[in-house]
Order: sequence, then C-alpha cells, then structure tokens
Amino acid sequence: MHHETVGGARLEHWSPEEARAAHARDEITLIDVRTPQEFAFEHIEGALLAPLATFQPRNLPGHTEKPLVFHCG
Repeated sequence: MHHETVGGARLEHWSPEEARAAHARDEITLIDVRTPQEFAFEHIEGALLAPLATFQPRNLPGHTEKPLVFHCG
C-alpha cells in the first residue's frame, strides 16, 4: 500500500490483494461505486453500493472505525 496527501487528507492506494485480504479479515468497509445494474449482476459479498453518479459522502456509513475502501470493478 502507498499513500498520498490530497486536500490535507491522507489517501491510501491498496492493491487488489491487500483489499481482498483486509476484507476477508473484516478490517475494511468495502464501497462499490458502480451502477446498481452492475452491482445486481455481480458484486463482492459484503460490499455496500454507493454509485459514483449519485455519490454523496454524507450517505457513507459513519458508524464504523474501519477504513472505507472504494471499489469500481
């Protein structure tokens, strides 16, 4: 994993393998930003849907201490 600072916030870049392992250990909240149709056809079990076209940060889960990891396909 590597990171950068964007707008004063830390942005981490995860490899698919890192995200898969963290998800399997229930260490992250996985957010799928594809369309509802793509999500309905196929998605990662346990992922939450937040389509990029209608994305609103205020709708993200706020009850979790886990990092949010965004997935787009």
